[in-house]
Amino acid sequence: MNKIKSSLILNVFTLIFLITTSGCGLSTIHLYSDESKFIQPAAPAPDETLLYLFREDTIVGGALGLTYVADDTVIGALSFGTFTYVKLPASKPYEIVAIWHEKFDEPRHHYRLNPSPGETVYIMFNKTLGERGEGLSTIDSEVAKQFMKEFKFRKLRIKNEKIGISYNKYFDTLITGGKEPLVIDNEKILLKRPFYDNNPE
Repeated sequence: MNKIKSSLILNVFTLIFLITTSGCGLSTIHLYSDESKFIQPAAPAPDETLLYLFREDTIVGGALGLTYVADDTVIGALSFGTFTYVKLPASKPYEIVAIWHEKFDEPRHHYRLNPSPGETVYIMFNKTLGERGEGLSTIDSEVAKQFMKEFKFRKLRIKNEKIGISYNKYFDTLITGGKEPLVIDNEKILLKRPFYDNNPE
């Protein structure tokens, strides 16, 4: 019985620690997106790609904000166990990047979305997944539809927010090795973000 109590107490303190040390990331998600009722979007046009974005439903890292960027544009802000969608022009590839806790200069989790005109693509962030980029992978449509029933939907408050750098160019440069990789100024990106508060408190 004492072991059970000790385990429960430890879990509670761990949860409190995660929330108190990482709460800023969670607050940022609520700042940039709202929980909304999910309404099925129209099918993508022949020159569009309908992209669904999911975030795993787990308490591990759950208090850290996750921002999705396509090339140079913010397309999602998700807390754990949530999803969103966006329609992208299918005229070019997109480096889809999942940014932890607004650290735009650490684009470690990424997936190359090649032109998919008229198609619907489902991408999920999960610590155990990883196809081209660590933590991001496409998922089957049936699995995605089940997640849509279980997860909550989040809608961006501001669409077409530009971060000022191109992840397409960043990763293209890394792959070709022809030039020095782009330098990402995280502080500059944050200062230009809508709603950014420079108050240290």
